[in-house]
Amino acid sequence: MITPLADQIITIAHHFGDPQYARAGGGNASYKADGVLHIKPSGRSLATLAVSDLVPLRMDVLMQALRSSDPVDADPVQVAAAKARVGTR
Repeated sequence: MITPLADQIITIAHHFGDPQYARAGGGNASYKADGVLHIKPSGRSLATLAVSDLVPLRMDVLMQALRSSDPVDADPVQVAAAKARVGTR
């Protein structure tokens, strides 16, 4: 969904994705709205970032997973993000 905040983050990402500011289009971009953190995934260029590229993560689920002491068999941040992804369980 395109919101004014999402539109603004895309505009800023495109500006700072310029080679004058970023190497190989890399960098971070995110915004929070209504308890959801929308983040730019690794491997996406700031210069060509689209709203549909942003990954929505429920902040409550993400924080709970990151604070958990339960053992995981993979990267704990990736596991937490997978749990928090909007539209998944």
